[in-house]
Amino acid sequence: VIRFTLQIARLRGHSVERLCRGLGFSAEDLRKADMRVSYRQTSQLIRRVQQAVRDPALGLAAGSRQTIISLGLPGLGMLTCSTLGEAIAYVAEHEQDAGALLRHRYSLEGKSFIVEVTPRLYDPDLEPYLVEEALACEVSIARSLIGPHFNPIRVDLSYAKPEHAAAYSAFFECPVRFGTSVNRVVSDARWLEYSLPTYEEFTCPYLRAQLESLMPRRLERNDLLESISAHLREHLDEPRALREAAQEFNISERTLRRR
Repeated sequence: VIRFTLQIARLRGHSVERLCRGLGFSAEDLRKADMRVSYRQTSQLIRRVQQAVRDPALGLAAGSRQTIISLGLPGLGMLTCSTLGEAIAYVAEHEQDAGALLRHRYSLEGKSFIVEVTPRLYDPDLEPYLVEEALACEVSIARSLIGPHFNPIRVDLSYAKPEHAAAYSAFFECPVRFGTSVNRVVSDARWLEYSLPTYEEFTCPYLRAQLESLMPRRLERNDLLESISAHLREHLDEPRALREAAQEFNISERTLRRR
């Protein structure tokens, strides 16, 4: 996400070195295979780019530029799968390795295949950017796998209709609804059976095993702890009751105390 956000900034004439200054990493560091950044660093950079670029559709621009290679090793692993459905199942197992900032939930409802995204951390101001980037990336990756003829049936977004709503319809090429209860892309389930042109039955299993060896499992961070930390930072000057914090995270006060 950082790399593509910075790409947009560079294309719009901004210095990526200056945008990264003081965040604990340089633009050159992002070329390193073992480079890791925190959510705090990522969110600070996105906010800087938003302020510099002043493009309300910045998340769409970043997500729509991504291809299968953008996901790194998990993306290459998707190329070893026989169908789009198998490729989606594969990348779902490697969500963190692919650098996902949101949780992705995949499900079937009748003849529809649904990709739903939810925040990992409490950050309401940045949520629209992360959602539109993630869903645009989902569609862009599908198109890079099976061709530009892929289009969803519908896109649902939980936030209010923005001024740049036309940009959503132009990219997704389907109806887009705002103010819904979830953030999701709904597609025809038949796309899951689409055969990938990169699959080769003898070579691909061997290549996938090699890729798996390069992606060690990392322990997942405590999302609740991260969310509470973000919540406290946002309200340092106005301490809030534990009950109010529990309401923000949609859990009971007792559960919040226990956890």
